[in-house]
Amino acid sequence: MTTLTPNQGIVQQQGTDPANLPGAQAAWLGGEENRLVQRYTNEADRTARNAAPNEGELSHLAAEDRYEGFNAVNWISAFTRSNFQLVRRATDAANINNSTALVSDGTLVTTLPAVTGIFKWRDVIYYSSSQAGDYKIAYLFTAGTVIWGVIGLAAAATATTGDGQFAVQTVSDTTSALGGAAVGTRLMAVVEGEISLVGVGTSLTLRYAQQTADPTNTVPAYAGSYRQIWRMS
Repeated sequence: MTTLTPNQGIVQQQGTDPANLPGAQAAWLGGEENRLVQRYTNEADRTARNAAPNEGELSHLAAEDRYEGFNAVNWISAFTRSNFQLVRRATDAANINNSTALVSDGTLVTTLPAVTGIFKWRDVIYYSSSQAGDYKIAYLFTAGTVIWGVIGLAAAATATTGDGQFAVQTVSDTTSALGGAAVGTRLMAVVEGEISLVGVGTSLTLRYAQQTADPTNTVPAYAGSYRQIWRMS
């Protein structure tokens, strides 16, 4: 006779089957089951049936209607691990004061491999700067064909609303200027970009500075700023 495994309900043989076969099959299924996309009624059902998951397990929750993966600590959105890289700043970047010299961000940087393929990226940058100093960003890279554009406040604006910036750049370390509303007044810039590589790797680094040197503090990237990058070919 047979029974079902307690986690995923997979058929396994029992003790009345030929000698040694039930134990061997049970061991095989035990190693196989946590490599499936496991299905549960809801979070409570998953906790009850799978109290000690392994890193990399995938599960679907019927009530919540979502897929999640286990990262050795938590069940997180499958979206997170489908990215080539997904990182966020946990702290504010160091202030920039009275300087237009570009500074490299230590978190929003990606090392891309020596492959032939296309990568897309999105950066969401929270920043603040005075109206006199404004803000600028650029991307540093040493290989590949790149195109990126930014959506944010234009440098000519004098408050948190006004004209927009939609410039597109293709050359390494070429800047686009964005507006500042006031010291400490947070604004958001959203960047969409693409880099096409042909067998040569590169790093892709966000860089920033004041657009006009001003003796007030520009916060070039607040905690919560993040990068999402994924390979599409």
